[in-house]
Amino acid sequence: MKKIIVAGAGHGGLITAASLAKEGFDVTVIEQKKRKELGYDWTDVFNIECFANAGVPIPDNLNYSLKDNMTFYSSNLSSSKNPNVPINKREVKMERKEIYDILINYAKKSNVKFIYNKKIIEAITNENRVLGVKSKHNNFYADLVIDACGVNSPIRCSLNDNFGIEKKLDNNGKFYVYRAFYKRSDTTIPKNKYKFYLMPHESKGISWAACEDDYIDILIGKFEKIDEKAIKQELKWLKKYNNISNKKIRGGQISEIPVRRPLSQLVYNGYSAIGDSAFMTIPLMGSGIALSAEAAKILTDVIIKNKNSNYNITDLWEYQTIFYQKFGYDLAYKDILKEFVLNLDYEDINFAFSNNIINDNILLRTTNAQELKLSFKDLLEIIKKSARKPKLLFKLSNAFLKCNKISYLCKKNPKYYSYKKVEKWKNKYLKIKA
Repeated sequence: MKKIIVAGAGHGGLITAASLAKEGFDVTVIEQKKRKELGYDWTDVFNIECFANAGVPIPDNLNYSLKDNMTFYSSNLSSSKNPNVPINKREVKMERKEIYDILINYAKKSNVKFIYNKKIIEAITNENRVLGVKSKHNNFYADLVIDACGVNSPIRCSLNDNFGIEKKLDNNGKFYVYRAFYKRSDTTIPKNKYKFYLMPHESKGISWAACEDDYIDILIGKFEKIDEKAIKQELKWLKKYNNISNKKIRGGQISEIPVRRPLSQLVYNGYSAIGDSAFMTIPLMGSGIALSAEAAKILTDVIIKNKNSNYNITDLWEYQTIFYQKFGYDLAYKDILKEFVLNLDYEDINFAFSNNIINDNILLRTTNAQELKLSFKDLLEIIKKSARKPKLLFKLSNAFLKCNKISYLCKKNPKYYSYKKVEKWKNKYLKIKA
């Protein structure tokens, strides 16, 4: 029986663990937190169908609500957009702790073993393989390590350089996020309940204020580290335009989220990355539950298909190929657009907003897991609207050329592992920038 370690109780890792254990694999999840500490004290928005696609049983009494339409605001608040998502296509909103309850209960019923309160400090390797993981007092060995430790994974960051897997994130590759629920300052329900601010007051990041029945859901996300002083300044600005009181109800954590294209290499001998460890999130938002669930289904199928192998990179490579063909190409496309927006002057951002260059379709699809596909007609219309700003038009045209280039490259990810072909592909993938 193959022994598998899932390092970290990430969503994708838990789903993979449960699916493999059901097939008879010896699966252990090693998590640094205590069970009761898992899950931030906030809600998550995602497509619930991703659980069904991955084989996760959904309880009949599931407690969720539908996500409200978002109103997007330009940096200087001079214009806004309120694209409508039909009810039957809206994502669901659930407490993260309840999501964990579903996934952990599923894993336990599938015979997954759990070790809590055990902090992993690095990978155990030899010259060409991951053999297991190391904690302060224990070594754990396995035929395959699935890395679900998150954006700053100590496993990924400790791998030998010659394994070919990126360790650190480059600039603008990580979001520092503050999330909390505050009591409303009055009972008035605003017309636009979910306000999303893009590059608010000329800062690099996003913020939102979502009005619920008795509280305001606040998110502050920046591409640089944030502290209490920065949070207070941002809250002061948000309170000008939203009925937010000074009373925090819950939440208040600062977390780090990857907001860039996925790892250029997801696997190695005895190793596979998933979820935030593999940077499987929507580049502008950091949302990754649905993507992690979909990746879990792909990874599980590949592992089962190769159950009699040694789980070398050649055995696991199909996981990368399928992921990039189904999802990676779109995430890389959106990463180029994210970099493009971050490199714009704020005057250009406001111009693009007010002239519908940044339109409803782009806003909706860059902030959720839907594919962003612009037709030739769409591109011509955008170019036409940019004509009054030649400098912006040049930047925009260049960005879309690179979007299409990287999307095509991802779909041509080598079908079978060959060191020379893969290294050539990775070099091209990492060099394409906005």
